[in-house]
Amino acid sequence: MEKNNPKGILLSCPIKINLKIKLTALLLLVSLFKIYANSYAQNTKISLALENVSLKEVLDKIETETEFRFLYRDKNIELDKRVSIKVTKKSIEVVLDELFKNSGTTYNIYDNRQILLLPQPEAPPATPREKKSERVQHQISGTVVDSDGTPIPGVSVVIKGTAKGVATDFDGVYNVGADPSDVLVFSSIGFATHEVLVGNQSTIDVVMQ
Repeated sequence: MEKNNPKGILLSCPIKINLKIKLTALLLLVSLFKIYANSYAQNTKISLALENVSLKEVLDKIETETEFRFLYRDKNIELDKRVSIKVTKKSIEVVLDELFKNSGTTYNIYDNRQILLLPQPEAPPATPREKKSERVQHQISGTVVDSDGTPIPGVSVVIKGTAKGVATDFDGVYNVGADPSDVLVFSSIGFATHEVLVGNQSTIDVVMQ
């Protein structure tokens, strides 16, 4: 009768165990990195005491003292505007809310470190609309790009004749509830306004000129 080689068994077990230990350690490190990344914006505390300085100086100081990075278009943000801010160990959300209070600027935080600064969408004046007995509203989504195919963040997407609207995110993506009879108005500084009838469409992608 043929016997199994005991040496082969003894050699294979440590290799398998060692591989499992390495994989477990790798997965643990990845998990810890994700937890750290996801908690950075919440755990980072900022202290500022600046008087009558430009907005650009405040943003530069935050970038110097933290891992946050600001993304914006110069023509959309008043970088030379004089501001004063005094906060002690506050989260980035509290700091930005204070910094942009009563201004035409808003922000979105991506990946816990990238901060996109956007102009507040300007909604057109609301005009009276006839009340409909039945309103079949559904979600419309899409992407807004320029003529080169580059996503445009901060584009105002408003239902014509109302004050209801949203702004595209950093990837130029938007999502808004609308009726088939609604017209979506796409507008952004430096681009021609674009209007699209919703109809039966659920996805409306727009190229801004």
